[in-house]
Amino acid sequence: MTSSKSIMLFETDNYGVRLEYNKDFAIVHLPFVNKITKGVVEEMRLKLEEWDEFFNVVGYKAIWAALDPNNILMIKLATLLGFQLIGHADGMSIFKYGDK
Repeated sequence: MTSSKSIMLFETDNYGVRLEYNKDFAIVHLPFVNKITKGVVEEMRLKLEEWDEFFNVVGYKAIWAALDPNNILMIKLATLLGFQLIGHADGMSIFKYGDK
C-alpha cells in the first residue's frame, strides 16, 4: 500500500475535518464532533458535495470513511451525509461517498 499524507482541512466550533490521501484514495476523518444538529448536518452535506466534485476532477472516484462500528452516532452521521456502508476491514466499518 502507498503511504498516505494527512492535512487538517478546517475546524469549526462544531467539528473538524482532516483529509488523509495518497495517489489511490481520499479519506475524510472527523477528529472531533461537538454538536450535531440539522444545520450542522446540512453544512457538512454541502461541503461534502463540493469536495466530491473537486476529488472527481483530480481523479478520485470516491471519498472514503473508516468508522468504529460501535460508534452509533458517527455511523448515523455518515448515513445522513450519504455515505454507503461497503464492508468491514481491520475492525472498522468502511463507508464510501460517490463513485463516478
